[in-house]
Amino acid sequence: MKKLLLFPILLLFLSLAQAESYYCKVNDVIDGNNLICQKDHSNNIKIKICQTEAPELTQPFGEEAKNFLTEWLLNKEVYIQTYKETGNQTVYANVILEGKVSIDISIALLEMGLAWNSPFCHRDEFDSEQTPIHLYDQPKIFKNSFYHRKESQAKEKKLGLWSTSNPTPPWKWRKQK
Repeated sequence: MKKLLLFPILLLFLSLAQAESYYCKVNDVIDGNNLICQKDHSNNIKIKICQTEAPELTQPFGEEAKNFLTEWLLNKEVYIQTYKETGNQTVYANVILEGKVSIDISIALLEMGLAWNSPFCHRDEFDSEQTPIHLYDQPKIFKNSFYHRKESQAKEKKLGLWSTSNPTPPWKWRKQK
């Protein structure tokens, strides 16, 4: 899993050249999608991980996704590449764990079968005036994206949530509740 390709990460960095980027320390993992980070000894920031959508905590593999992020990120410094900050103080961002090999956390979640390729948090979705909340009505899957390919590979290997028959994406799960 740690043998992630450097090329897609470089492409990601280039595509986000206009976005704000910074380091922060992960103080809490809320679930498989959301973190609480502290930047420069300032207030905590809620980070929504882009490119993926992990199961809700009450769904199969929801706790596993949270535990994965906790193990990998809690109390560690991560590199944040922002897409957008919403009015409710949530920052939509890519999260990169740097080390000998830089790891895009979205890719790691997808490779482990702990998340879906998100139809709600891609760069071109934020170029419009819509906020991601409004996008939940009509999901747009980017089937040619690198992230979608990582999801497909986990599906083929029946990893994580793909080991179950017909897993329900969290955006559909929330509508059923």
